Amino acid sequence: GEMDMKQFSLLKTLYAHGYYNTDNLGRPIYIEEVRKLKSDEVFKAYPDEMLTKYYVQSYERLLHVIFPECSRVAGRRIDTTCAIMELKDVNILKLFGGKVRAFLNIAINIGQNYYPECLGSMYVLHAGFLFSGIWAVMKGWVDVKTQQKINIISGKGHDELAKVINPANLPVFLGGTCQRELVEDYGPWHGELLASYENKTVFHRDPE
Repeated sequence: GEMDMKQFSLLKTLYAHGYYNTDNLGRPIYIEEVRKLKSDEVFKAYPDEMLTKYYVQSYERLLHVIFPECSRVAGRRIDTTCAIMELKDVNILKLFGGKVRAFLNIAINIGQNYYPECLGSMYVLHAGFLFSGIWAVMKGWVDVKTQQKINIISGKGHDELAKVINPANLPVFLGGTCQRELVEDYGPWHGELLASYENKTVFHRDPE
């Protein structure tokens, strides 16, 4: 059965992530502000299987609500995302140890195993020297097609992002001018997404 997404309102405060407007190709932008991840508290509040379910439901809503709305607005099929991972002020070693690693593994495994085609491109910002070294090792676990979609950027990436995303569609902390909060999942899909939460379904209201 479908989960009541209200049980995850706490998760949104412990783990800054969300869909946020669209890029110049009309793709939904997915953003993670990693320094705000409180992984210990996440695991205290949610057992692994609940987190797994949350991820699966999020992907299902991406497929059945967010992509269709983006496609409607763009007037053509949109079926990939533009992801931004902001690593500013992140202790990279913490990312690869203990609970954080366990948390990331849940996310990565679901993404790679069940929804491998959803990622269009990814920008890793403030990657820094240490991350670049770790990425060189991690690359071995990621298939070549996915590797080509990932852009590792040592700085804040404003120039790179400006080429693919209108600043009006980016949050202020990424150099944009949009004032919406990351937790709102704000974009052309917003009304339909809220409806899917209310109705406890991962599907769009319009069966077409």
